[in-house]
Amino acid sequence: MSPFNKEQFKEKPPAPEVYPSPEKEIKEVEILSPEKEKTPLPEQPSVSFPPSHIVGKKSAKTEIGQKIEEILSQDLEIFTEKLSPIEKKKFEIKTEETAGAIEKIINSAKIASQKILNIIKRFLRLLKGVNRFFIEKESKIKTDKILDLAKKRQQNSL
Repeated sequence: MSPFNKEQFKEKPPAPEVYPSPEKEIKEVEILSPEKEKTPLPEQPSVSFPPSHIVGKKSAKTEIGQKIEEILSQDLEIFTEKLSPIEKKKFEIKTEETAGAIEKIINSAKIASQKILNIIKRFLRLLKGVNRFFIEKESKIKTDKILDLAKKRQQNSL
């Protein structure tokens, strides 16, 4: 005879899983919530920050950054009118980001017109229903205007 009992190795039938009923959870929450309301929270001093410290907002844009944004948004009113409010907000944010990237290039010692052109092309592709030839033409025009702005700025600083 073997030292093991066959009954030890027989599998037990699985027990059905018991899930807590949602009614019990709701009652527990209802019971706990009035107690929490009774305990007063300690008063915390209110701290207010000036608007310049708000995260994600730039309070002061540079003059050249504003001019670049104006150049980027010129002649695009027809397309931006068709956008939903959410898309308009995204477009405004992208305009600011693009202007910032172009401003960094302009502030560098060597201005790379091809980089500016590529940035503007990517920016204009955000508009839906715009012909690729229009994008090409507008990006060249806007690049020329931005390069003129950069030249004027360099002449004034010298």
